[in-house]
Amino acid sequence: MKNTSRLLLSIIASLLCFFSFQNCGPAKLNGEASQNGSLDSASQSTLPDLVVSDFSLNPKNPQEGQSVIFSVTVINQGQASTPSGLSTDVAFMVDGIEVAKANLVVPPLNPGEAVAFTSNQGSVGTNGWISTAGSHSLKVLIKGNNLEETSTDNNLFEAAFTVQASATPCQFAGTSINSGQDVVAYQSSSVSFGSTCNSEARSCLNGTLSGTYQFASCSVGTAANCMFNGATIANGQNVTAYQASNVPFGSICSSQTRTCTNGTLSGTYHFNSCSVLSPLNCQFNGATIANGQNVTAYQASNVPFGSICGSQTRTCTNGTLSGTYQFNSCSVLAPTSTPYTGTPIPVPGSFEAEAYDQGGEGRAYHDNVKENSGGVFRFEDVDITDSTDTLGGGYVVNNLENGEWLVYTINATSSGSYTVGLRTSQSYLPNANFHLEIDNVPVTGSVLVSNTGSWDTFQWTYAPTITMTAGTHQLKIVVDTQYFNLNSIYITKVP
Repeated sequence: MKNTSRLLLSIIASLLCFFSFQNCGPAKLNGEASQNGSLDSASQSTLPDLVVSDFSLNPKNPQEGQSVIFSVTVINQGQASTPSGLSTDVAFMVDGIEVAKANLVVPPLNPGEAVAFTSNQGSVGTNGWISTAGSHSLKVLIKGNNLEETSTDNNLFEAAFTVQASATPCQFAGTSINSGQDVVAYQSSSVSFGSTCNSEARSCLNGTLSGTYQFASCSVGTAANCMFNGATIANGQNVTAYQASNVPFGSICSSQTRTCTNGTLSGTYHFNSCSVLSPLNCQFNGATIANGQNVTAYQASNVPFGSICGSQTRTCTNGTLSGTYQFNSCSVLAPTSTPYTGTPIPVPGSFEAEAYDQGGEGRAYHDNVKENSGGVFRFEDVDITDSTDTLGGGYVVNNLENGEWLVYTINATSSGSYTVGLRTSQSYLPNANFHLEIDNVPVTGSVLVSNTGSWDTFQWTYAPTITMTAGTHQLKIVVDTQYFNLNSIYITKVP
């Protein structure tokens, strides 16, 4: 019965403290409390003591009509820990009226530890208080925990705060922006591909919106495609282009990679494809020579008897024919004269001067004066007399004058160098001269014929060494300076 009375007295005292908004400690029974309402010193040293240390509002600077959430920090500044599972209420009173409260099962708080309380029961549909404009007093009271503390005088926290009158909202792009709120605005509604949307934060202050940007959103445009010879090239894609549509045979098609970047195509080449042309043919005397084919061409259409037709192989390379010879064919002309005996004179060997070829004037010989002045052996224009040479010989050709010549068809048994000697006499001038030709081509310079002192005195006159190929040739003795007699010719092979 005694314990029940004590419990009732404690509850009555707590209710009186709550409704009078006074800092009250737990109700004390007679003989249990000191004069100042605190426990005796022995009890104080072993009890916790919960105190509200500070508070905050959310929003920090509330405006009229906003829901305000209250938060406080409760610290244990006693000498003992709070018990486990302690359910504690914190009441929030504005201008003497409880408008919200926070309920929290407090974990054990050691001395010096703190815990935060945030209002979680308030005006209908909120966790806080729907604010009204003006200056207000706030009381925060720790209550309802039935906790024995060092002191209950510090369970009440008081403060003052102000709620601003509601401000005029701002209008932006058809949307209302409350005073104090911000909105992100853009310089333009869209920008081209590759560009960046420029933005700014615009703040509403009592009907005035800072900044100048006008658009609520901004989009980046799609990249433009490119056109290449009628084909669409997507942005970022490549196309291979060529410098020319075709190139000559043997050349290489030049290409480049062109890239589309937002409607601009890099590079300069303009063709979709390129082919290497077929090789060109060549023309030779009216005939078509295909690329890579050859034709035998000749230096001349004919050559003198005893000569060889000069030829070369000309090759067609893409329209260009190598070489320089111009003739399709070449023939060796028939001899202008024939051997005196019908058979070419074999050399090495010797033969008589009067045995010059058959064929007459301009072919076998040339004589400045008509008729044979000697009147013997051959009755043509070449002057022939009886031989007075100590070596014999039968006849000699005499009175050889400037420009006269004699032709002898010979057959060289082998190719090589040869020495030609003429059996001559001369008593007209200090000097006479002749030169030799093979197949109408001069093979010596002018050769001196020395004066022998008498037309009847003969000696050997040697020409410089000449070269002949094996086979038939025509030896021509040409008089450069008159006069001299000729008995015989002797040709030897140089070893």
